[in-house]
Amino acid sequence: MNLRLLTCLPFSAGWIGLILAGPVLAETTGNDPSPFRRGDQMGTPASCDSLDYWVHQSPISNDRVTMTVEGRVMTTGTEGNRRLYTICPAAEVQVTCVITGPVPTATGIAVVAGGFSRVHARHIRLDPCQIYPVPDRAPPG
Repeated sequence: MNLRLLTCLPFSAGWIGLILAGPVLAETTGNDPSPFRRGDQMGTPASCDSLDYWVHQSPISNDRVTMTVEGRVMTTGTEGNRRLYTICPAAEVQVTCVITGPVPTATGIAVVAGGFSRVHARHIRLDPCQIYPVPDRAPPG
């Protein structure tokens, strides 16, 4: 490849890294199936079964990204004054929801939404996170 051609390209190494790293969070429409949204907006909830797909679609953004997930919520412990809840079985992609405010009184099927970060390939952390119980409902498939 001609090295002079490479020096003339209008892309910097940062742009090339951004292009290769993953999808950029675009503005969403009302019919967007993505569980990811800019800021504090709630997206279409991902299920435990669909998280393996969505974790590979996680957006690149310097801004806050909120992820929304529906599943069975279980108490898992504390981190100082913060309560930790787990969503989805250990065999699937695990989601940790970190609550710093009022603690939910019950666990069960719920929609959770919070600040997205990918801990590793099989673990997502939503911090801070809100839990919205879904009464009388079986977990999504």
